[in-house]
Amino acid sequence: MLLDYLTDSRDKALLSATPTLMAPHFGKLPPCDLGAHRFVVARNGLFIQARTHVLDVCACINKDVSLPYGTLKERVTLLHGGLSADLFSTLMADAQKALPNEWAGLIVWNEEISSYEYLRPQTVGQSSHHISYLNNQYDTNNLLLDAHSHAHGRAFFSTTDDASDLGIHLSLVFGRCEDLATMETKARLCVHGHFIDFPASELSPFSRPS
Repeated sequence: MLLDYLTDSRDKALLSATPTLMAPHFGKLPPCDLGAHRFVVARNGLFIQARTHVLDVCACINKDVSLPYGTLKERVTLLHGGLSADLFSTLMADAQKALPNEWAGLIVWNEEISSYEYLRPQTVGQSSHHISYLNNQYDTNNLLLDAHSHAHGRAFFSTTDDASDLGIHLSLVFGRCEDLATMETKARLCVHGHFIDFPASELSPFSRPS
């Protein structure tokens, strides 16, 4: 067996939790398990794949490889579509209302009503340069978007954001929130500590890029 060299149970557990697969030349990969992520080594790079109830992801995290395997095509599919103008406008308005403080909001898929739901998380700490909040009120496989604002500051992802953006979801930052007409947005895909730029316009065509 190819995996007989894994003689330590801890290595076997690690591989089981985060498998690494070869991209087949001729066959097809099985679907990624719900709520899981895996690495796939392909001819055109190292990819990370993940799947939840709202996202289907195949993202290249290292293109500097050349191996005799099949190829993969990058994709990030919002399985239930993007955010409506009304919902995105509500997020922007709430970010502005929170001034001079930062703001946070969550978008989850509500299976009972087959629609996105806007959750306002319980705030633990809030100021003009910081916000912390609880995000344990939903099934993590239903989380589409974890959003927050930088109040009057620019839209960017900080090292604090890097530490808190766990799991599989999209993350969004609003900046320059004093004016809805010029409010900035910056988005990214988060897959268990791997961060990939994501056009905010693909989340909602009503966003304004930073």
